[in-house]
Amino acid sequence: MTLTVVNLDGEHWSIYASIDEINRVLATDPVRSAPWAILSDSLKIRNAIAAVRRLDLLSWAGERAAGEIQLTKWPRINVKGVEDGFLPHELETATALLTGSITITPGLATIATGAATQVARRVRAGSVEVEFGGAGTSRARATEQTGPAAGLPADVLALITPFLAQSQVNFVSEGVSVGNFNPNTGDGSEFSDRNAFGLTRGW
Repeated sequence: MTLTVVNLDGEHWSIYASIDEINRVLATDPVRSAPWAILSDSLKIRNAIAAVRRLDLLSWAGERAAGEIQLTKWPRINVKGVEDGFLPHELETATALLTGSITITPGLATIATGAATQVARRVRAGSVEVEFGGAGTSRARATEQTGPAAGLPADVLALITPFLAQSQVNFVSEGVSVGNFNPNTGDGSEFSDRNAFGLTRGW
């Protein structure tokens, strides 16, 4: 995938997913689809630009493909699993989802100032994927979210975590915890599982 250039009020902006692709992704989203569908074209572009600005506040693995003269954080080079100079498909999808979330909650376009708690069903870091209890349970929670990743939707985080310089969110559940994990080097990997008898195994 490559950058998409859009025009807003006579200025050109680079975004990580085309408006057509965002339309496609959000069309089947049960929460985001209706609010997104009623937006004007210009508001859709504004929200997509806001999503890119929000994602660009994160620390990503690798380096900007064009160096410091590059205005956006992507495309990048030296990112594991991503061809140099291109965008991963997961980033495109995450951009679409975040754009839809900003449509519903404009405050997501800025970094949260306090800790946030969100329920997450599935967390993926590189080739490791952990699925927890269903929505409505308290078994899987993203706790003490601070810094650039604070407040981002759980599905967006799950998509982009493998490409971050280091995991910038701590996921904790009953019996299983994933936190401070660098998906590119494996540093900080940790697993623990305590059963009903109080025995613990892990690495």
